[in-house]
Amino acid sequence: MRSEQTPTEAPQVDLVVAVDVGGMSIKRGLVSFGDGGAPSVESLPAQPIDATASADVLLAALRSAIDPLLRRAVDGQQADVLALGVAFPGPMDYERGIPAIRGQRKFDNLCGVDLRAWATTAWPDQTLDVRFVNDAEAAALGESIAGASRSSQRSLMVTLGTGFGAAAVVDGCGALLVGGVNVQLLFEALVEDHGRADDVLSAVGLAALLGVPVDGVAGAAQAAREGDVAISSSFEEFGRRLGRFLAGHVRAMNMDVLVIGGGAGKAFDLFAPSLRAEVRAEVHAAALGEHAPLIGAAAFTVI
Repeated sequence: MRSEQTPTEAPQVDLVVAVDVGGMSIKRGLVSFGDGGAPSVESLPAQPIDATASADVLLAALRSAIDPLLRRAVDGQQADVLALGVAFPGPMDYERGIPAIRGQRKFDNLCGVDLRAWATTAWPDQTLDVRFVNDAEAAALGESIAGASRSSQRSLMVTLGTGFGAAAVVDGCGALLVGGVNVQLLFEALVEDHGRADDVLSAVGLAALLGVPVDGVAGAAQAAREGDVAISSSFEEFGRRLGRFLAGHVRAMNMDVLVIGGGAGKAFDLFAPSLRAEVRAEVHAAALGEHAPLIGAAAFTVI
């Protein structure tokens, strides 16, 4: 189940605690929208996690990531904390706050856990309004509010992290079904004869194509920028695969902007030319980095 459609205009609020739960770490920050202007983010260092850990370990990690944000807001007397926005990968019942992930090698042990009820017991003295939103949608909303697609009426954002995520924003709202395409299910689609998008078009898939571990992609990118032809050709092939996969979907959804984010997006300059050659839309790198899903998750809490 997806989150509700969410307007991307900056809301009139004070301060929101926002976290982005990823397969390798929890990004976190305090998001302020001030008087309706551009949002600001006061972030703390990302907290590493093991997404294959037990439910108890994962919940403890989530609490330890959020606790310092609540303390900082209260101790600094910055503003009233209105809500907690949690960006989380799907599938998930976002309205109820119950993950439904199985067999994806991450967060399987949280399947069926009521995170909304857990949050109520974790912070009994707080009156936080807790909202959950798909992580890819949160990033797309953030970029629409203040990033690479802020001037677009129809944008698709693809996040290339530990998996493949996609989210569409149409006329200021997050959209699940566009032009007959179920955007949040694109991760399951096949990429020609290479495998699922989640496996092939992700940081993990890029690392496999390069023949390096995931933490070796940055080094490979540097080698490509320094003139390694063989490595450069692998990045170009990644861009072609990504472009061929997305071209038909972008056309069917009538998107005018495609935004690329996530960990693999840090090598955007190396695969962008071959990607652009396949897709009929403006193609941009995400502008907000790790702040995009935090801004999107925070915006979702105040609707």
